[in-house]
Amino acid sequence: MYGLAAPFLPALLEERGVASTWTGLIFGIYAFSMVVFSLITGKIVDRVGHGKIMAIGTFVMALSIVSFAAAIYIDENLLIIAFIVALRVLQGGASGLITTTSFSFMTQAYPDDIEQVVAYVEIVVGIGCTAGPVMAPSSTSSLDSSWTFIIFGALMTPSCLFVCCIGKPSDVRKKRERVEAESGTKAAGRDSASSAPDNSVTNLLYIGHDDDESQTKLSVLGKDVTYCQLLCTPRVLFAGLAACVSNFVYSTFEPTLSLRLTEFGMSQTYQGLVIGIIPIFYMLGSILNHWIFPKWIETRVILMTGALILAFSVPLAGPFFEEKNTAAMLAGLVVSGSMLGPMVIPVMAEMMRATKLAFPESNPEQANSLLSAILNCNFGAG
Repeated sequence: MYGLAAPFLPALLEERGVASTWTGLIFGIYAFSMVVFSLITGKIVDRVGHGKIMAIGTFVMALSIVSFAAAIYIDENLLIIAFIVALRVLQGGASGLITTTSFSFMTQAYPDDIEQVVAYVEIVVGIGCTAGPVMAPSSTSSLDSSWTFIIFGALMTPSCLFVCCIGKPSDVRKKRERVEAESGTKAAGRDSASSAPDNSVTNLLYIGHDDDESQTKLSVLGKDVTYCQLLCTPRVLFAGLAACVSNFVYSTFEPTLSLRLTEFGMSQTYQGLVIGIIPIFYMLGSILNHWIFPKWIETRVILMTGALILAFSVPLAGPFFEEKNTAAMLAGLVVSGSMLGPMVIPVMAEMMRATKLAFPESNPEQANSLLSAILNCNFGAG
């Protein structure tokens, strides 16, 4: 749903004669709204419930997508700017609710497999980001454009009912632990984790406790941490910066690449295909992350290496070149997309490790919800 706006909004605003400064503001207000709602969600998600918050976020996102259909018929510049800004605030808020809650659920339900689970989720995210620009309206004024948003918004609405039934992450974790105990894989997993370097989250969530009763006791009696404490932890701050840089690279292309491709004489359909290069290779990087970087490599080294490669690949992309060099643009998009996955996937696990080392007596569920909000805020900042 988010990807539908990438090629559509810049073209619509340009057609209406809206200054490009407003285009950047409209894209930026989404991130600001996401940051604000992420911080709120991190504080309340464990009390309100993951399913309820995700259902609210999904409904608001669907509502905002459907409402985009009306923007096509607004001719007055001031009115269309105000209308789209309001919709982007709703979208950003919905994204803050959905994404923060999703990460909180994953960290609590799959604490020892968080990198693998994040990789699966990011592959699905990449599919959506690829399909969005390709399926975006090919015109900014036709009736077909309105129906594109109406149809996709309507299709998203029933998922509100589905996410209400996801249950509690603690129930998912306990069920997995019982299955692992019965199959004997739990002990094997501990052995492999004890011989691995500090790149594993296993046994860090509940240090020194093996049974369900002790784990629950620690979760309840553990001390709550604050956003300030977590942000003052250097490794949490460093990992968050990596997430910020990765999203900065992706979002840099959103308001500029579509207009740049118009100068190349590309139709909006071809623009959607080119914009889809980054999420396509983002998915490939997420899939191959396990093989690209062996487990013995320190996570912070991976994040620094990814940032260094991005520093050289981003200038190759079109918006930074005066000349119309298609080959350089495509190369920049491919390399940039390939490195975004390895920079995003290890971030949450690194934050969780850093938190348990800095605050060993903290309540893991509460801490992980705040970390989810911090991660999403860094995405928004980028």
